[in-house]
Amino acid sequence: MKQKTISIILILFSITMVYGQQDTLVLKYRRMAVEYQQSVKMAQHNLAGAESMVEVAKSDFLPKIDLNGGYTYLGVPIQLASSIDGQTGAELQNMYSLGVGVIQKVHTGGYLKNTRSAAQSKAEMMNQFISLSEQDVMINSDIYYWNAVAKKEINSLSIEYRDAIGWFQKVIQDKVDDEIVGMNELYQARVRYDDAEYEVISSEKEFMIGIMKLNRSVGLPIKSPSSISDSLLVVKWIRVEDNIVEKAMKQRPEVSLLENKISMNTFNEKVTASKYNPKLGVGVGGNWGAPSPGLETSPAFNYNLQAKLAIPIY
Repeated sequence: MKQKTISIILILFSITMVYGQQDTLVLKYRRMAVEYQQSVKMAQHNLAGAESMVEVAKSDFLPKIDLNGGYTYLGVPIQLASSIDGQTGAELQNMYSLGVGVIQKVHTGGYLKNTRSAAQSKAEMMNQFISLSEQDVMINSDIYYWNAVAKKEINSLSIEYRDAIGWFQKVIQDKVDDEIVGMNELYQARVRYDDAEYEVISSEKEFMIGIMKLNRSVGLPIKSPSSISDSLLVVKWIRVEDNIVEKAMKQRPEVSLLENKISMNTFNEKVTASKYNPKLGVGVGGNWGAPSPGLETSPAFNYNLQAKLAIPIY
């Protein structure tokens, strides 16, 4: 048994190498796995939410237009002051107004700028997280795929080995019939054939399990007969370049993810600090209602200009 197992391993390592060939089934299962995995879909939804927060942060730079209105009924009317000529002032019992205003933030102590930068860093972080999740899914898909290919090839070799032992058993049987050898050799050949038959059955079960694992990873029915390669392929590797380490560091999504996380935390720290900085805003607006200018009870239009400066002290 041990010698047979060693022989199978040696045969696997002596498979003809196919350089530069790319198994299209690998790419197919990678794509299916990425499309099926819920972790990737969840990361994509998180990215969409982060990108919407970037748009919200950008909109804070724009002017805000507010429409407002109100009505108040006074149970006890307010007696307005008498006029210069001695006429009694009117009673004000209904107060109402309808107005519109435009407010533009001029200086927010860094709040708007850092909020936008933090949102952009988070969106980029979610984008890198998607890339990292997709790579993990593709790696697992490759593991399941090549494991199934190996199981299939082991099963094929086991069948060939069993058939070879069967042929050897037939030869021994013929020699026993011709009384050239004794029954002891035939019994040994039968034991070897039974062991080989058991290995075929065992390798077939392992191959089926490998296919089931592959199907589960890509979202296919677990018992569906998936197509895979007949043998392991040795792919030709790209020649190592001098700056390969620098390129790898730039393309590693987990490195970029951590860098953007650090940036996001830095911007969030500045957002918190902006609460203690001076803030300036300007606005313009108008309203229509009563009391009107001059404290008249009849409604009229009025406008306003405003500038607001807030300096935190304590």
